Amino acid sequence: MIIEKSTAKDIPNIMAIIADAQKLLASLHIDQWQDGYPDTAQITKDILNQESYIVKNTTGEIVATFMFLLPESLLMQ
Repeated sequence: MIIEKSTAKDIPNIMAIIADAQKLLASLHIDQWQDGYPDTAQITKDILNQESYIVKNTTGEIVATFMFLLPESLLMQ
């Protein structure tokens, strides 16, 4: 597996993963991500802030995505 920062070109794949997750969560009666969050605007913001990541398998296919943010208190040390 390869983890790298997301770029704007990754947005369609990221949104497809999120859509799949929304369907799964809904089928399990979990209301997380059922209100339109995260949307393309949020993913774009995360990318611009360099907080969005993708996970690729060995063939280069994007198989997962996540947002990672360190608390400001850790950044100031």
